[in-house]
Amino acid sequence: MIKILPDQVVNGRITVDLSTVKFLYVNNLYMLEEIPVCPQLEELHMWHCPKIKSLPHGMLKLRYLYCNGCTSLQEFPTDLDNLTSLSCKGCISLEYLPVHLPNLTQLDISMCNLIKELPVYLTLKSLACNGCNLITQIPSYPELETVD
Repeated sequence: MIKILPDQVVNGRITVDLSTVKFLYVNNLYMLEEIPVCPQLEELHMWHCPKIKSLPHGMLKLRYLYCNGCTSLQEFPTDLDNLTSLSCKGCISLEYLPVHLPNLTQLDISMCNLIKELPVYLTLKSLACNGCNLITQIPSYPELETVD
């Protein structure tokens, strides 16, 4: 597990080698502009990183992604096939979710007020979408147990 500290960010980029990291925690790094490709990463926790606009492709082992309060985040990579849990509460610039998330069981998009629709083919068990006023219809997810 690595927690990125402010002195490890220079010119908007992380300066430590993350090529073998499995768990990464990034919190309140207002100067951070991008996350590097971390091919071994399984879990990414980002809170309040307002300059991050997107995440890199190539994080094929990523299973848990929490990017709450990343207000400039606009898109996710399309290669998140192993992702099982996604929380992007308060990502107010996010308009779309990836269409192909075959293993996703938990989704929290609360306060993502630009998202208009959810991907149809998900295996969701838990969905939170408070404050997503543009979503007019929730697709039928056969395994869905909790909606908030």
